[in-house]
Amino acid sequence: MHHLGRNALGRLSVTRSLMSPSTKTNIRTMIETLIKSTREDFDAIFVILDRACAMMPSLDRSTTEMDIEYCHTCGNPLDLARMAVGGDYDLMHDVIGIANHIDRDTGKLADCFLPRFSV
Repeated sequence: MHHLGRNALGRLSVTRSLMSPSTKTNIRTMIETLIKSTREDFDAIFVILDRACAMMPSLDRSTTEMDIEYCHTCGNPLDLARMAVGGDYDLMHDVIGIANHIDRDTGKLADCFLPRFSV
């Protein structure tokens, strides 16, 4: 199971009754997405984030993490291991391009953007 564990999912169910139906759907989708990710995916994403944030300190680390993971698990698989060690220019092309083109409701990339580290 994902590193959040069962307790986090249990706490979520307690507050679920206070949420709108669309919020519940979005949270359910995010949890299902997280469960699809492996430990190796998260390790590579953290390396990617460290490198990207060092090159561009204005990046919001948590938003960038979610964008990369959502892109990877919802329609555009990335070679995260290769991305973690790839060239700086190609890395930033993908990080910024994903941020600018991801549909945060579906995880799909718009405007025909294709990351260089796509599988």
